[in-house]
Amino acid sequence: MAAVPEAEKRPQGLELLWCHAWDQALKVMKARGTWDRSLRPFLDEYVYALRAAQLAREAGRPVDWDRHAKRALALADLLVLTPAARRSSGADARPEDPFAGLDGADDGPRLARQPPDRPMYDRSPKPEGDA
Repeated sequence: MAAVPEAEKRPQGLELLWCHAWDQALKVMKARGTWDRSLRPFLDEYVYALRAAQLAREAGRPVDWDRHAKRALALADLLVLTPAARRSSGADARPEDPFAGLDGADDGPRLARQPPDRPMYDRSPKPEGDA
């Protein structure tokens, strides 16, 4: 088994729940290609903010809970863990269609145009003189 780089080791002193949160965030960032070892302090602070938010909520301190939750959300945006951050960074961008420009302006088969006064699938009788 390969040695874990220092930047990818869990912070010390966290309960098991928060160690798993840290591991999961790291796993997601690596899978998306957004992980860089320079982000390590922000990842640690993100997990500490989540932990502080939960502790404040359990203690019935809504002002502290709100402050820590907002800090955690800002750090999640910085770490590109939220959907909005992924969209703005292009992490969720779909690969370009390799066949997009092959046929030029042709968008595929076109249906025959119907006169504007008749819907395409109108089964009503045709007016006199219409063939």
